[in-house]
Amino acid sequence: MIISNNLESMNSFSKSEEILAKYILNKKENIEKLSTKDLANATYTSPSTVIRLSQKLGFSGWNEFKEKYLEELHYLNNHFSNIDPNFPFEPNDTLMNIASKVGHLACETIEMII
Repeated sequence: MIISNNLESMNSFSKSEEILAKYILNKKENIEKLSTKDLANATYTSPSTVIRLSQKLGFSGWNEFKEKYLEELHYLNNHFSNIDPNFPFEPNDTLMNIASKVGHLACETIEMII
């Protein structure tokens, strides 16, 4: 599952972890230079909460989470900038354009899973 989606589905997060998740989703690429201490200070939480959230999401710690999250953002920004997966078609698209977009989205989805 996409890291962003995991951050948005805050079912098992504590209140502090929810605050961290919202901050990360809001800042996106701007978290690149943040340490656990920087993030904790910005969200009025603790560095251990930052690490705990990272581990809940399946990572060894903040640095691994941050690296994978930034890779995901970069990938999504580069591959999905022209096609909105929620509304991939436009009223003037031909059948061939629609088929091409569906095929492209299917391939991208499969590549992300693998």
